Amino acid sequence: MEKSRLVQRLNEPTGINSPFVFGGGMPRGGLNKEGYALLSKIFSFDYMGAAEFEYGALPKALTLIVENKSNYIFNSFKIHWKWTEYRPKEEKEGDSVVYYICNKNDEKEVKKRITKWGKGETDTLCAVLLDLSLSDIRERTKGWIELNNGFFFFADKEMWEKTIQLFEIGK
Repeated sequence: MEKSRLVQRLNEPTGINSPFVFGGGMPRGGLNKEGYALLSKIFSFDYMGAAEFEYGALPKALTLIVENKSNYIFNSFKIHWKWTEYRPKEEKEGDSVVYYICNKNDEKEVKKRITKWGKGETDTLCAVLLDLSLSDIRERTKGWIELNNGFFFFADKEMWEKTIQLFEIGK
């Protein structure tokens, strides 16, 4: 697997299909209207604030998933997450189930990366914020798509199930 550099945060669906959520780059991040409309029923895209997300990284990752879906699996596991606020000093931690969709050959590494992100360890271009989402501080973010290797992970079971159904994973 490549290093995970781009992880797109996925928020609850808003019902607003703005083509400009990806900033000044390609409308809808390079997705066509139909594909964007299908995904928008499941989740909305968080504005990431970096040009690397604006010029086709999302459709490239989605194409990778679609073209290799026969090798993709879905599963879940429990992680221990930890979030630390430095001003004022405050810590929250707990255990939560995280749901994922990935290439079966990458499963072990995907779980390792998700576990790391749950502890707030981020070496990606933009913050993943899995720790904040699991702590309920960032309530709107419920899922993520890693764009370099093409895998999804979710804190929300319903969002995960709808994504499995849309991409016909396991069929």
